[in-house]
Amino acid sequence: MTRSHKGTLAVAAVATAASLGLQLLTSRSVSAPPGVGALPDLYMEQPHWDRFDAQGRLAAQLQASRAEQWPGEPDTRLIEPQLKIRILHQDHWLLQAERGRMAADGGPLLMEQQVVLRRGAARQGPVLTTGRLNIAAAGDLVETDAPVVLQSANWHFTAGGLRAELSRQRIQLFNRVRGTHE
Repeated sequence: MTRSHKGTLAVAAVATAASLGLQLLTSRSVSAPPGVGALPDLYMEQPHWDRFDAQGRLAAQLQASRAEQWPGEPDTRLIEPQLKIRILHQDHWLLQAERGRMAADGGPLLMEQQVVLRRGAARQGPVLTTGRLNIAAAGDLVETDAPVVLQSANWHFTAGGLRAELSRQRIQLFNRVRGTHE
């Protein structure tokens, strides 16, 4: 083999090794699950959104301690979300959770982990606790198939799911409903 062939072979070997190393590195980073050694594409501290009804009245206010947009996820992750739903001629409803997801397509808002829904500013009225709750985009309909606890005055209910129409003040409990009056 001539000296020029040995040099060409060495350059080709180095280029092949570099190409293989780069391919292995990029294939590992692409297949890594979100949140493992990665950062969000975008985040906001203390975001606040207002939603208005067709008549221009304030219908809902959503705030969180943080909102994050992660690569490959269309939804926005919410940290410590709070949602205040205002319904004409009623006390407002306040929803709080540890985590939430806001759908990119305007779909339902998902609240997760220690979800609390209560009526009224003075913390009077019914209080619902659950692990997960979906809120329709319009804010009037909330539902879950997760276990719930509903307390109101001297009543205490447990159930395997719930559907509530807040504007109609109607709450339906589903699956294994138990109630006590104290």
